[in-house]
Amino acid sequence: MLEALVLGAIQGMTEWITISSDGMIVLARTVLFGHTDVRESIDVALMLHFGTMVAAIVYFRRDVGELLRELGRVITRRERGASRDLLWFLIGTTLISGALGLVLLEGFGRAIQVIGSTSGAATIRVIVGAIGVFLIATGAMLLSARKRQAAAVPRQRITLFDTVLLGVMQGFAVLPGLSRSGLTIMALLLRKFDGQQALRLSFLMSIPIVFAGNLVLLRNGAPFDATLLWGLLTSFAFGIATIHAFMAFTRRVNLGVFVIVIGMLTIIAALLSRVL
Repeated sequence: MLEALVLGAIQGMTEWITISSDGMIVLARTVLFGHTDVRESIDVALMLHFGTMVAAIVYFRRDVGELLRELGRVITRRERGASRDLLWFLIGTTLISGALGLVLLEGFGRAIQVIGSTSGAATIRVIVGAIGVFLIATGAMLLSARKRQAAAVPRQRITLFDTVLLGVMQGFAVLPGLSRSGLTIMALLLRKFDGQQALRLSFLMSIPIVFAGNLVLLRNGAPFDATLLWGLLTSFAFGIATIHAFMAFTRRVNLGVFVIVIGMLTIIAALLSRVL
């Protein structure tokens, strides 16, 4: 149960900041609890997203309600509502990121097995080192996006290109260490959406893809027991407690630098584990 509570807390606190919650959970399962099966750790991380997905639904309940009403108008072919573009955007990004994520997840799992097949210790070093590199890449992209946003003119219209771009970015986030929120917020800022728009769209994007991903995991026989339920409850509790604070203070914090520092420390930890 302790492991589930710790992992749930990590998921709840890191989902909203631009640090990969998947990467942190894989790292915690590897370093703190001795798990070396990266595919299993990714599956656990994806399932824990369900708790923060519910937190996002609660926080954005008005947006979610309007989207459901808009979906009803589409099904019954009634008059177009104000959220039609957003609805198609979420459907499109979910389909694109879901397909890409499945391909990347399978390829990454096989690569780790080949590279780290010599011993459990080697596998741990490969996992930790890869997470560090991905974190640094995410931080660098966030810094670039923040600089470009300073001279940007905020925009409102969501285009087909936005849908494809954001779907691809969200798909890459299946790799441990690449932050889903970090990549999608970065892309939205580069597309000249302002900070609050970027956060809102990014967090709304997480709801359908997490729901679909958990359905796939359960259909494929992913383990679900009372212990994991504690993790889900913990991730929800920490998620709902931290999302408001992040939305309020995110503009005041240079998260890109923070992510890069975390990535560097992660790589140092991988190097030290080899020496020790």
